[in-house]
Amino acid sequence: MSKKRILITLAVMAVMLSLAAAPAMAQSELDQSQPSIDGGWTMQEPDKQTFTAQKSGTLDQVTIYPRCFNCFTFVNLMFIVEIEGTQYNRAEFGPSRGDWSVLHYYLDPAPYVEAGKQYEIRISTFNDEYPGQNIELGGAFSDLYPGGDFYYWNGTDWSLPTASTTGDFHDIAFETYVTPDTTAPKVDVVNPEDPAQGTAGAARGTNVTATFSERMAPDTLSTSTFKLFKVNKNGATSRITNAPVRLSADGLTARLNPFGSSDTLLNKSTKYKAVVTSGAEDLAGNALDQDPTTTGNQQKVWYFTTG
Repeated sequence: MSKKRILITLAVMAVMLSLAAAPAMAQSELDQSQPSIDGGWTMQEPDKQTFTAQKSGTLDQVTIYPRCFNCFTFVNLMFIVEIEGTQYNRAEFGPSRGDWSVLHYYLDPAPYVEAGKQYEIRISTFNDEYPGQNIELGGAFSDLYPGGDFYYWNGTDWSLPTASTTGDFHDIAFETYVTPDTTAPKVDVVNPEDPAQGTAGAARGTNVTATFSERMAPDTLSTSTFKLFKVNKNGATSRITNAPVRLSADGLTARLNPFGSSDTLLNKSTKYKAVVTSGAEDLAGNALDQDPTTTGNQQKVWYFTTG
């Protein structure tokens, strides 16, 4: 074997060994650039940092960087993450005096965040022995997080820092880890149900609804993605076009109302076909896929008959 071939072989083996030794990539991904710590700012009790999510998915972990100059034992730091009105409880850290600590906070249950939407992290202490004025939060003078700013509570409302308060504009150094949403949504429940499921004739004044497995993007549920057809006796279909579509406030149920205009009732003893197309998407942009195990079965189709 030539010397060149030996070197190539060794190089390939080295790459294979390094890949084998590499740990498996975690599901959670860093949702922003790594924070830098240019200095610390004394906590104002409480403080908060707003940020804009870069990915849609579950926010599984948040990391902050506190330190305490006068602390010799464990310090209880209440770290409140408020997402969509839900507050998450405290965590504890035991910093070495004057050194920055790394506080990982795992959120359970993990809240869902949307890419491009702003959220906030609120931080406060609850330990009487080491009140907030002894604790600093690491941060940077630069604007680390586009779409977010640091605020402190002035006793009345939230304020941006000034030279007379916290010294200068800054951002708290923190990290958010998100598991991206890559799961395609599907329709879990329909109304009226398919007569094959044993249901009797549907009421002529019924609304047609589809309940999804996860929250859907409102702008993707419309008359172009949720359709109703009348099935004629020869099997041909005719589209009912005057049926507005509305998505519920929680984003889980779409309602098609055939009575949005002059039509007041569906025809009696008539078969209808309802369709939700793959143009319907969840908040992460995943298209509807009613049966991921079957190619070409992305849309949801069901039939019902009126009484």
